[in-house]
Amino acid sequence: MTGYSQPQDYRFSHDSIELAQRAATELAQRAATLTWPEFSAGFRVLDLCAGCGVVGLELALELTKRLGSKWNFDIDFLEVQSVYRPHFELNREWVVPDLRGQWIEMNYADFRAPNTYDLIVANPPYFDGTQGNLPPSEFKARCRFFVDSDFETMWRMIASSLKPDGTALILVRDLRDHGVDRAALLDRVLLQFGRWRALEPVRGTELVQFVKNSE
Repeated sequence: MTGYSQPQDYRFSHDSIELAQRAATELAQRAATLTWPEFSAGFRVLDLCAGCGVVGLELALELTKRLGSKWNFDIDFLEVQSVYRPHFELNREWVVPDLRGQWIEMNYADFRAPNTYDLIVANPPYFDGTQGNLPPSEFKARCRFFVDSDFETMWRMIASSLKPDGTALILVRDLRDHGVDRAALLDRVLLQFGRWRALEPVRGTELVQFVKNSE
C-alpha cells in the first residue's frame, strides 16, 4: 500500500513492504499445518524497530487477505523514537483499526519479554556507529545507525523474546566492504539458541531467518 503517514525527514523503503509479504507467506505456510485449537490460541508477532508501523501493518493486511477471519493474531510494535507514535496511530486506524496489540516505546536493549512471540520481523538500522559519519539529525542517525544499542544486543533480545520454535525474519545489510563479518557474529550469538540461514535477498538486502530451538 501507499499513503502511509510518516515523518517528512525519513521515508520508509519498499524493503519494508516486501519483508511483510515474505513474513505473511511464512505464517500462511505455518498456518496450513495447524489445527483449529492452535489457531484459536492466537499468534503473537513483534514488529521490532517499528517506525511508523509499516511492516507490522502490512503483515496484518496480508494475513487477513490470505487467511481470513480464522487467523487469530496480535502484533506489538516496538520503537524507541517517540516521533513515530502519531504516524503509527494514524496508520493503524487507516489500515487495520481493529488490530490487537500495543505500541511499546522503548529501547530494545531494555525490552524483556522472554518466550513471548511466535514471529519477530524487523527492518532495523543497517550500520554500526563507527561506519561513517552520523547525520547531524539525531532522528535520522537513529534510523540509519545502531545508536542506542548494537547489532549483537538486538539479536540476543530476539532470541530471548521468541517462543520455542518461533521464527524471526530480519533484514541485514552485508557489511563485508566495511570489514564487518555479520555471519560470524550471528554464528557466535545464535547457534546456542537455534539455527539461522540467509534467505533470498529483499531488493539486494540480506534476509536472515532465525528459528529458535524447541524446549
